[in-house]
Amino acid sequence: MSDPSSSKPAKKIVRVEDLATTVKLKRVQAKADASARKLEAEAKKAQAKVELRRMKLAMPAREAAALHLANFAGLYMLIAVLAFLYAVSTLEAELVAVVAGLITLLVTNISALLRSIVTEGKYEPKKPEGEGDGGRESE
Repeated sequence: MSDPSSSKPAKKIVRVEDLATTVKLKRVQAKADASARKLEAEAKKAQAKVELRRMKLAMPAREAAALHLANFAGLYMLIAVLAFLYAVSTLEAELVAVVAGLITLLVTNISALLRSIVTEGKYEPKKPEGEGDGGRESE
């Protein structure tokens, strides 16, 4: 006899007499296993999303801005070029020079920001003085 205080639930032993019942039982077990795997995959996916959000929240503002600019700078430059082409086709000749100067300034600033992002690399937080080495200087 089994001990009623045991922590493991007792497995039911099912004795199947005919083939049709065996096939149905196997199908039900396969569906239950597939459902369990699907739920496990969804739980892992949700955990990954939570971890990604946590990482984004911990990211410094400077790094977040650099990431945003790196992703969308091409779009911003495209909009500036399209605005210039639209201005050339619709504005008077005297105003085109002003618009061209402003758009050139904008494109130059965006490209300078992109260059600074590429040359600086990743942001590495500085350790407070004395942390990690017991207050002694390394040799």
